[in-house]
Amino acid sequence: MANHRPGIVNAVSVSLTVVSILLSVFFYMKAQKRRDPRYVVYEPPAKVFDSKLSAPGLRVVDGEGQPIQDDVHVVTASFWNAGDLPIEPEDVRQTVVFSITPARRILSATIMGQTHPNISAFSVLTLPPTDQSDSRYVQLSWRHLDPGFGVRFQVIYVGAATAHFRFGGNIVGTEGPNDARPRLARSGTTRNIINVLVGLIAGFLSNVVGMALVRKRRRLGRTEWLSWVYSGALVGVVGGVLFVTLRFLMHGVDAPI
Repeated sequence: MANHRPGIVNAVSVSLTVVSILLSVFFYMKAQKRRDPRYVVYEPPAKVFDSKLSAPGLRVVDGEGQPIQDDVHVVTASFWNAGDLPIEPEDVRQTVVFSITPARRILSATIMGQTHPNISAFSVLTLPPTDQSDSRYVQLSWRHLDPGFGVRFQVIYVGAATAHFRFGGNIVGTEGPNDARPRLARSGTTRNIINVLVGLIAGFLSNVVGMALVRKRRRLGRTEWLSWVYSGALVGVVGGVLFVTLRFLMHGVDAPI
């Protein structure tokens, strides 16, 4: 039993070291104040009108009475401030727009919901098409975009379901609106399991290196060798689980609306 003690002591000490380092990084990152505009486009868009299946006597027109002869789709998107600092209108260096490429035209843009509408006062405006461009744009504006505030809106457009959707614009202190989908994907259960396994392997390999260094001084018995392996597994599990937990706390990516 005494032969297990070096490995157990090593596992506990290294685990405490890993925990302290990760907690230090966590509190440092939480102390950094930043603006973080994010968006999510809920794809695929839904088909509202199928031009290939319409009856011969059926005529679909837009709000101005112009006939619509192509497919019509509706797409929903959310935009919000996931940072710690408010985004005021004066912080917008280049107008925030939602683009659809390619699209023939936008029929309507409607706000479905927003957080604290009496404060945020979001509005969406369809911009006139530019010459020789197959993109169509919807402009977003607001009165106050405090941390956690956001909007969800819906755009009905004439075009294919395979159109490309994105947000553009420039906000001071940021790289512009960021697509939250990669982070949403990384927050899944499978990804978290992978993180724990990576931590487990890293802890095991670190202890293998430690064993190699110790064996240069003296010969390790089978029991002591197994204790090193167990301690490596413990370090990996503790580090992996703590890493996943802290990342979840630091990066809340769900749209607030």
